Amino acid sequence: MQQPAKIHQLRPQQPAAPTKPSLAAQRAHRVHRRRLVLLLATFALVVAVGVGAFIHTQRAIAHSRTTVASAQHTLKKTKATKAALKIQINQLNDEDYLMKLVREKYLVSKKGETVFALPGLAASPTTTSTDK
Repeated sequence: MQQPAKIHQLRPQQPAAPTKPSLAAQRAHRVHRRRLVLLLATFALVVAVGVGAFIHTQRAIAHSRTTVASAQHTLKKTKATKAALKIQINQLNDEDYLMKLVREKYLVSKKGETVFALPGLAASPTTTSTDK
């Protein structure tokens, strides 16, 4: 005789009702969860300190750059002033220029010369005659 064919179920068997995990399993789960939270908190703290240090460094670099730019600007002005003063020193060492400057500024005249100051051009007296 033929053996009856095995019958296959379309739905697998339902597992038995879930059982409560044991007390040791619950404790282990709490310990793992606590460790995970502690690890994540430590990681977040390290990241926050790193970000703070990075921001502080960037601000210090920006401050240094502005200081350097200001110093370069001051140096440029000082070099220009130095060049102008060198020119003025060279001019003051020139006898002809010095005589011209003294005559214009202090209305000093040569022997036998009369100096006239025009109104609006000089605030000193209008006519001076000195023999030097």
